[in-house]
Amino acid sequence: MNNNDDKEKHFSNTYLIALVVFIFLCLIVVPQILLNIDWCSRCSNEKRACTRLRIIYVAEKDYQEHYGDGDFISDLTKIDKFTSLDENIQKMQKVPMDGYLLGEIKVIPKSKSSKAEFSVIALPAIKSGVKRTGNDCFYIDQSGILRHSGSPTIIPNSNSPVFSQ
Repeated sequence: MNNNDDKEKHFSNTYLIALVVFIFLCLIVVPQILLNIDWCSRCSNEKRACTRLRIIYVAEKDYQEHYGDGDFISDLTKIDKFTSLDENIQKMQKVPMDGYLLGEIKVIPKSKSSKAEFSVIALPAIKSGVKRTGNDCFYIDQSGILRHSGSPTIIPNSNSPVFSQ
């Protein structure tokens, strides 16, 4: 009988240790895995936003060189008449795409003393919390240099650091 009691205690202790390990995994490890999945999703969103800004840059330069007489265009829905631009990119100013929204395209027409300029930003649709859709904001202008702010809440500009993927 004493031998059975030892077996039951051993089984009980083994069960208790397994239970503690399981709880540890559920409370500590699983949330970390889920956070990493969210982080990967944000990185993917950011890469797509940068790609779309570069596509807009190419479309703007194409418009400027072939149709705009040296000027850029601020309305993405009109640029499609002159150069091919994905319809979804045009909608990004109103509807988030892969977690990012486009800001207004700012255009300064050419003058006698200066060349035309344009700039546009991409911002995370949700800027904070666990459901945020990006960790950074991005900017591109007529130079074609992609810049970023390093924060989902800070708007980048022409003086922001260059973003290199």
